[in-house]
Amino acid sequence: MQTKTSTEESLAQTAAGTNDETKARETFRAQNRVKLVEKAQAGESAQKLPAGLYGFSYTPYGTETPLFFSKPYASFEVHTMAGGELLTVCFATASVAAQVNSGAETEMLELFPENVGEANVPVLAPISRMAGAKALLRDKHNCLRVRMLAKR
Repeated sequence: MQTKTSTEESLAQTAAGTNDETKARETFRAQNRVKLVEKAQAGESAQKLPAGLYGFSYTPYGTETPLFFSKPYASFEVHTMAGGELLTVCFATASVAAQVNSGAETEMLELFPENVGEANVPVLAPISRMAGAKALLRDKHNCLRVRMLAKR
């Protein structure tokens, strides 16, 4: 009987996490009825693009969020919604995801562009509720530290 090495188990967990992440992204895309931004639109501000698109960005907050059609390593996915709302696909711990989904104002939270360790719960974070965003923490898998404002 063969037993798996710790490396094999780690790779299996990573693959499973990737599959869960892919399913979460596909579910959000279907739910929000978005399609990938066209190559000709790449680099445009999400705020200026029509509703119904998604793309990838290293600046998933603020007034200028450029979207790209290919997903660079550890970049965030952003959806353009009807009425100008922009949603960032993030991964967080269960408690942080619950805070984002509650609609209440929060203290500083950590949101990740991908499934990372315990930050494996997918959540849609409205850019309009983000405040006090700091530069992405490169040494922490491009973690976005941000406060969420109360839902209006």
